[in-house]
Amino acid sequence: MAAPVFTFSAAAYSVGEAGHNATITINRGSLTVGADSVHFASANGSATAGSDYTTVDQTVSFAAGETSKTVTVPIIDDSVVESSETVLLSLSSPSSGATLGSPSSATLTIVDNDRAFAFSSAGYSVNEGDGTAQITINRAGLTSGSDSVQFATANGTATAGSDYKAVSKTVSFAAGVTHATVSVAIINNAIHEPNETVRLSLSGPSAGAKLGTPSSATLTIRDDDNGKLVSARLTKKSFSSSQARKVKLTYRFAPKSTSFAYRLTVKKGSKWVKVRTVRKTGSFVGKHKLTVKKIFGSKPVKSGKYRLKLSANVNSKLLKFSVR
Repeated sequence: MAAPVFTFSAAAYSVGEAGHNATITINRGSLTVGADSVHFASANGSATAGSDYTTVDQTVSFAAGETSKTVTVPIIDDSVVESSETVLLSLSSPSSGATLGSPSSATLTIVDNDRAFAFSSAGYSVNEGDGTAQITINRAGLTSGSDSVQFATANGTATAGSDYKAVSKTVSFAAGVTHATVSVAIINNAIHEPNETVRLSLSGPSAGAKLGTPSSATLTIRDDDNGKLVSARLTKKSFSSSQARKVKLTYRFAPKSTSFAYRLTVKKGSKWVKVRTVRKTGSFVGKHKLTVKKIFGSKPVKSGKYRLKLSANVNSKLLKFSVR
């Protein structure tokens, strides 16, 4: 006579996190004329007992003639946005004369019902000359429906209209879509300046969704204007003091600079001693010329070895000349 055989009705079960309970069916096949029992237990897969589900460890009894019984596994609906998680189910210790069939182990998948929006990074960067910055927004958790979230820029040290173009828009996600990209236009202003920042934020997620981490981020605009004196040269590197009115310094700003300075020093023994320093602010661009006499100003042009350091914002050019 065939022995009673216990199996799960399926090798895999699933339940939504908001389903509260997962119903698991155990079948008894072959001989069912008497009473029998089998042990049922749950164990952690990727899900954790106490935070994702409640542990079940019990003996399941079958009366004469019963071919199936159900066991309930309580599901805990948390507010954590996470991927689907699994619980391991097993049958063991069938009553005397009964056996285990296949499948005698199964997997219960808990499908997360939470949805959240977050930036893909807390920090983004772009070169000023790149034209646009691409900002990625991720949607995690349940993605079977459509959702939306608000995206906005705000001034950090960068200024909308001169460094970037402000963006304030609704970003929509169709069913199954987990990533969306927003473009922030960058303005190449050809002015040498420090790196500047734009503040990015997410707000107003669609009903039932929430904001994840990070929901705010920083976009750094890297200045790619070198601010150098592209060319700076003297028509002569050695001349007499009487020629100081004729020897010219030609220098060029590219790109535009907001400051200009030059410092003239003369060698005294092993040291370089200041002769004259001039500092100016404004808008400096293109080609300019000065005579050496103009560089000295009211100072007399004496014989000696000289250094002339020209600076445009944070960059500089060093020239050397001698007066006989």
